[in-house]
Amino acid sequence: REAIDRHAGVETRVQVVGHSFGTFVAAWFNHSFPQRVQQILLFDPVSILVADNMVYQNFVFARGVQEAVTSSSRFATFLMASTEAYMQYYLRRKFFWYNNEIYLDDIDQQAKALVFLSMKDEILDAHRVAQEVDRFTIEQQGKGPEVAKFCWADSKHGDFVMDRHSWKGIRKAIEAQKMTFVKTYEAKKER
Repeated sequence: REAIDRHAGVETRVQVVGHSFGTFVAAWFNHSFPQRVQQILLFDPVSILVADNMVYQNFVFARGVQEAVTSSSRFATFLMASTEAYMQYYLRRKFFWYNNEIYLDDIDQQAKALVFLSMKDEILDAHRVAQEVDRFTIEQQGKGPEVAKFCWADSKHGDFVMDRHSWKGIRKAIEAQKMTFVKTYEAKKER
């Protein structure tokens, strides 16, 4: 927050982005400084429904080495994250799972959220997360933050990173929400 204050000003609301484990950092920032978040982008968000023990089991135990080695990127993730000694120690001893879950109603009402899901995700249950986003959207009906969901039907965890077509869709979604910020700002300015 200090860096944001110094470089952008103390009143500036920011865009917070997280992928996978990085969504815990996004959740932490949102919990700590909700009034500073303008938009939160969550890609393959393990921080939504993290209390579901499936997330932990799928990450730490990687559903077995055979599934993890189906591609070079999966194998690299398995070796560098799931089996790395410090990561194992941190997740088992130092990580407070209950403090790092993000509930969509924790997001400031003036903020907007984009949730991107790889529907063939090996770590989180993307279908359950999608249902949670849908439930929240229906329940809130304009009373809470605007949350939009985007699903990649044939993607696995993190596949979007190397897919230029996915990035075009991401940019389009961000720009669409950006236009609502501009309209809101102009309406406030006219008053």
